[in-house]
Amino acid sequence: MSRPTIMIAGAGGIGQAVALLIAEQNAFEANIYLGDIDIEKANNTLLWVQSSVPSEIIMKSFRMAGDGLMAEMKEALDKSDVLLYCLPGSLVPTMASY
Repeated sequence: MSRPTIMIAGAGGIGQAVALLIAEQNAFEANIYLGDIDIEKANNTLLWVQSSVPSEIIMKSFRMAGDGLMAEMKEALDKSDVLLYCLPGSLVPTMASY
């Protein structure tokens, strides 16, 4: 079975917790894309998760645009098997349109 690829939209508190929980799972290994409008926050979250959990998870961060679909986000969506939405509820219609 190939490794699942999971896209986490949002690197705030909930996105951080979700990334950590996935990384801690020994039942499967995954690839994770973690996106946020603040790329520094996404990068810091990935570094924090990687330093907290010795894991074989492949993680990559990307910047999400406030208005529109950037190439990095499109790549993450295209390659992902699952989207975990960790953004404010008001952004659901925008995200669903992608």
